[in-house]
Amino acid sequence: MENTAQLTEAWKEALVGKTIDDVSLHMLAEHYIEYEEGRIWISDGGFEIRSGESHFSFCFHDESGNFAFHAQPLTDFMEGFDHYEVDLSESVPYLKIKGTTIIDLNVRWSGYEVHDYDGSVQEKIDIPVEFLISLDDGQCIQLATVEFTLSPETAFFTKLDYNIEGNMLVCLGEKLEMME
Repeated sequence: MENTAQLTEAWKEALVGKTIDDVSLHMLAEHYIEYEEGRIWISDGGFEIRSGESHFSFCFHDESGNFAFHAQPLTDFMEGFDHYEVDLSESVPYLKIKGTTIIDLNVRWSGYEVHDYDGSVQEKIDIPVEFLISLDDGQCIQLATVEFTLSPETAFFTKLDYNIEGNMLVCLGEKLEMME
C-alpha cells in the first residue's frame, strides 16, 4: 500500500487547479442533521465534486467499512444502496462554491494496527479522516469522518471529534473546528 504522503500528493495532483462545476451530497437515511442554513451536514452517504469530466467522491466504501476517497462518480459506490440527493439549491455556500478553483488539499490521517497473536504489529492501516479542500476565493470544503454528541438544549455539537468509523461531516465555506 502506498504511504500517506504519496496518496496525499496523488490526490493533490488530481484536484488542485480544477474548477468546480458542481458538488452533490447524497444520504442513505431519510433523516439527517443540517446546520447553518445549508452549510454543515452530518451524512451517512457521500459527497462528490465534479469538474469537467472528472469526478471526486468521498463516501462510504462497502469493502473497507470506512469512508474513502475515489476519483470516480459517487453513483458507482452508491449502487445497491437506497440513497437520494440532498437539494443544495437554496444553500448560499453551495452557490458560492460553484465556479471556484481548488488551490490546495490537506489530508488528516488516522488508522489502526493489526497485531499478530504475539502482540507484534502485523500491519498498519492508514485511513484519511479529513479532507480540507482550499478554494481560490478563500472558502473551503471540509469532509471528515466524525463522532459527535448533540446538546439537548441547543441541538448543536457539544462533542465533535475524528473517528474512522463515524459519520461524514460536510462543511461548506469555512472549516468547522473539532471539539472534544
